[in-house]
Amino acid sequence: MRKIKICLSGLGNVGHHFVKLLNERHDLLKNQYNLDLQLYAIAGSRGGVLSSTALNREAVNSCTNRESWSIAFPGCGRDDLTGCQVIENCRADVLVEATPTNLLTGEPGLTNIRTALERGISVVTLTKGPLVKDFPGLMNLAKKKGVSLKFSGATAAALPTVDMVNYCLAGSTVKKISGILNGTTNYILTKMSQGDIDYHTALKEAQEMGVAESNPELDVEGWDTAAKILILTNTIYGTDLCLDDIPVTGIQGVTSEMIDEAARDGKTIKLIGESCLEGPFHNQKQKVTGISVSVSPVALESGHVLSRINGTTKAIYFETDTLGDFTVVGGKSDPRAAAAAVIKDIVNLARENRWI
Repeated sequence: MRKIKICLSGLGNVGHHFVKLLNERHDLLKNQYNLDLQLYAIAGSRGGVLSSTALNREAVNSCTNRESWSIAFPGCGRDDLTGCQVIENCRADVLVEATPTNLLTGEPGLTNIRTALERGISVVTLTKGPLVKDFPGLMNLAKKKGVSLKFSGATAAALPTVDMVNYCLAGSTVKKISGILNGTTNYILTKMSQGDIDYHTALKEAQEMGVAESNPELDVEGWDTAAKILILTNTIYGTDLCLDDIPVTGIQGVTSEMIDEAARDGKTIKLIGESCLEGPFHNQKQKVTGISVSVSPVALESGHVLSRINGTTKAIYFETDTLGDFTVVGGKSDPRAAAAAVIKDIVNLARENRWI
């Protein structure tokens, strides 16, 4: 039985779901994969927990970042530590990074991940910001330290995007990626198309249902989709592109008239993140040529597979040179699904390191 000691950075909604899944899946992971996943440390926004023994997961789920760690966990909780100090001293095998994303600075996840990798701790991250800010630097650091950085949950939660590229399409050249990578915008566009309502009404309905955030800017302005297609592009082609390299247009300007006009032409408007090879690919000295990356609302022909993806459902289409074309559809878009992607990454990390 391989015991994996975990440090969790960020005890928000997804972090709590991750801890719940550790409870629910504990016996399955032991019996099926010979893995004993145990939580030994928590890095919060103000202090955290450092323990020499596995933490009681029910006790973890009963507390929040707003509580005093020293009171919630007598003897091992500290209110005077930074998240980095917890990571520096946790002696974990894996850091699960689940702090809120900042796409401009990558913080606090960027520093957390660097701290873990420098100390030989593998990382599974749900946080997109660090990968957007310094993808090649983090990957090179992980390689230098002989550890792994996994991030499938950062590129569309349960939808297998990175795994599809790394495993199912290995050995082929991906000529094009085209995806509906944000469930909120797809829901809004679906309601506009099927419900004959305008953008603002559809957005308000999405917020009332909990599909859209109270501040939906990252989603509706296209930045969440841009971050995901950027990470996928850098993963596949080994590039060092940043958000400034991607023209991004969100859905705020999509009107009911545009929806109706597309429908009359037999088309459906979707927010598409796309990356494709347009010619010989060169990446010498980071001067990338031959790759086009974009995010924008696109009127898709009725026969296009992505035109039929509705509601909060996400999907991604791959065009390859040798294996043909593939479309992956589905996967939940909620915090529990994101947490489940972390479990998947840890299991695959164990496989690659021959822990199972």
